[in-house]
Amino acid sequence: MCIRDSSSMEGLRDPEHIQEFINSFQGNIAVMETNFLVLMELAEPLLPNETVQKLMMDATEVWLGLEVYAFERLNSTVVQQHVDSGMEADAGAWVDNSDRIREFLEGAHRLLEMPTDDESKTLTEPVLATCTGILEDFDAHNIIVQHLSDFSVREKCLKDYYCLLYTSPSPRDS
Repeated sequence: MCIRDSSSMEGLRDPEHIQEFINSFQGNIAVMETNFLVLMELAEPLLPNETVQKLMMDATEVWLGLEVYAFERLNSTVVQQHVDSGMEADAGAWVDNSDRIREFLEGAHRLLEMPTDDESKTLTEPVLATCTGILEDFDAHNIIVQHLSDFSVREKCLKDYYCLLYTSPSPRDS
């Protein structure tokens, strides 16, 4: 089953098909893990037989290999879609512009608060209320834009830690 799933995943190219496969895979993980645990429990009384131990290790490697491969495919698909979308570059431009926009809104807010006569206040109050609302939500906007523009930085950090999995000794090395 694991080898067949891995082969099926290899043939997928369309990001939507990869996502669909991963969603299905994640939905079946609990059943697959239960089956895997049953297999391990059935094999345990046969230990320390060297052949059984080798077969258990092979099954473990195939199962973990499928899980890792599913993660790698999903991760590379998301990264590629992010790069292709140009979102990070666009979000980076918004981070640079956010300070200028905030300064403009704060200046407009100060100007809109200046009128003292009732007629001017009647004209400025709706715009002042809108400006106040935008300023109140501005920090949330900045956080979202900053997170979008930091995607590659987070991805690189994750990749560095992920690479440690490949440099770590495997149980067969001991």
